[in-house]
Amino acid sequence: MDKVCLYQQPIQKIRFGRFNLRLNPSFRNVLWCFDVLSDEIISDTDKVDLCLSALLKHPAQRHLIPRNQRAKLFQTLFDAFINANRTSKKTTSKKSMDFRQDAGYIIAAFRQCYGLDLVGKDRNLHWWIFCALLGALSDDTRLMQIISIRTKPIPKPTKHNAEERAAIIQLKQEYALKLTEEERKAQYQEGLQKIAITLQRMAKSR
Repeated sequence: MDKVCLYQQPIQKIRFGRFNLRLNPSFRNVLWCFDVLSDEIISDTDKVDLCLSALLKHPAQRHLIPRNQRAKLFQTLFDAFINANRTSKKTTSKKSMDFRQDAGYIIAAFRQCYGLDLVGKDRNLHWWIFCALLGALSDDTRLMQIISIRTKPIPKPTKHNAEERAAIIQLKQEYALKLTEEERKAQYQEGLQKIAITLQRMAKSR
């Protein structure tokens, strides 16, 4: 969280060439952009334009930027603003939270911990502040309990833990995230890599 500073306001504008571009930094705009970027129907050019329209305070400003420079502008904006402060209280290689599927739990957690109304008076919370608060949610929120269920390893079977394993597996199934086709392929590839590494180790140990 090195970009959040206690004596300065979170980023409100970026410099691109000779332009100072004011941002519309609400977390809702960023999350909407994530949905746009994951849409397989929208062309890459349209994705850039749509995201710039959402993230710039004055959407018409994007027309000041030559079309062949807008992708570079979006990359600059992504690096300096969107991706600069993303954090997670629980870090794992496997996806453990989804902004869309867990939206209700996120809303409830922010209300419980901070008294914030993400769909009401606090719907324009700055993306960086949203990320900071999301990363600091207490373990007694339902969201963090569910993330704990998703990331908890299933213990190896013994003659004493059959019921415990069954309970954990049932909870994992109940709160499992629905993965996109791209995420499924990524997990499949990761699984193949792990199998390959295991086989290599076995071959070396012989």
